[in-house]
Amino acid sequence: SSMYTTFLVCSTIGVASLYPSPITVSGVTAPVVGVTLTLTGFTHSWFSDADFLLVAPDGRTRTWARH
Repeated sequence: SSMYTTFLVCSTIGVASLYPSPITVSGVTAPVVGVTLTLTGFTHSWFSDADFLLVAPDGRTRTWARH
């Protein structure tokens, strides 16, 4: 299990700062079979404008909150 707790700042135009925001996970010896995304305290005037992208080391991607 890994938790990413760095704060990201969303601007009114463009991408968030720190983007991309790397997450380093160590000690994983088995394939990852599931990922959970929890957004705590996230607010946005137009939530449908917000996308959350996860990119695996092999380049596969998953986007959450796509409108």
